[in-house]
Amino acid sequence: MSKKIVTYNKKHQQLLITGNKIQSVNKREMQMMNRLNTSCIIRVSLQKETPPVRLAANTQGLVTMSEYLQTVTMTKKLFVCIIRSILNSLEYAESIHFSKDLFVYKAEYAFVNVSDMSVVLTYIPLQPCSLEESITDLFGDIIRCCVFDPGDDNSYISNFTQIIKNKDFSLYILKEYLNFIYDNDLDTIKQDSAETTLNDLVSASGGLKQPDITDKPENDLVVNEDSAGNVTVFRASVREDRILVCKNNGISVEISKSPFRIGKLLGSSDLRIENHAVSRKHAEIVKEGNNYYIIDYYSKNGTFINERRIQSGVKELLQINDTIRFANEEYQFR
Repeated sequence: MSKKIVTYNKKHQQLLITGNKIQSVNKREMQMMNRLNTSCIIRVSLQKETPPVRLAANTQGLVTMSEYLQTVTMTKKLFVCIIRSILNSLEYAESIHFSKDLFVYKAEYAFVNVSDMSVVLTYIPLQPCSLEESITDLFGDIIRCCVFDPGDDNSYISNFTQIIKNKDFSLYILKEYLNFIYDNDLDTIKQDSAETTLNDLVSASGGLKQPDITDKPENDLVVNEDSAGNVTVFRASVREDRILVCKNNGISVEISKSPFRIGKLLGSSDLRIENHAVSRKHAEIVKEGNNYYIIDYYSKNGTFINERRIQSGVKELLQINDTIRFANEEYQFR
């Protein structure tokens, strides 16, 4: 693997990705990137399929992370927003079964969308592919590029650095630390309204847009991102979660998380269906507010609602008692 697999042409605002002779394009992932409107992952087009494989991405309207960081004074709130936006992108990628190892973790190849100030990451749909950098390298680049606000207590930076350098580092631990920072800040700026938006907290410093957070501690906080790349943070409803009931054996499965993944792939499926007609990564159900939606992920034999085949990559609203068929396996949504 050449270290120069990715190059950026600033003049033409284009990212070029080149694979060597043994690499092939995962066309399914390319199709998903371009059709699912995944705004947190840069879209790519196939310019040349024969070796060496050549991909291109139009980066108009995007600014490289390294350039953006040179234009702002980094406050604690803005820093939390940037890192959270990256973690949200990785969570979404995992929810649609993209490998975290195929992201380019360099600040010059991560971008900021200037229209909504969200972070957009570069994903390489080439297999086999082994990139040397890890997510901790990107975090390190961000810290090195930042000019931190001297008015802040910057001890959080040393704590952040210790976390990502720890041999037991995990994204979950990092997310919990960001929540800790955010909660401490909330203590000093509590509002009378029932809802507080993270965007309100960082707007004064030019921070990233973030979803609304309803401050109701008696309920669990849920982070959800739909197929259009829209991130929603909300407190879970106190009512029961919906279930899927298998029409073949009557066994019910609670839709206890969002996204809720369906397929026959062991380990990553929340509802595993051992049937050769069902794809390894077949579909998923996402919850938005009190509504549930199903998305087919380009499965070979399709996903059906009440015998109507749904379009792959498009959210479909579920109604109580709908019959859902994954290939030839039927379930009822209750």
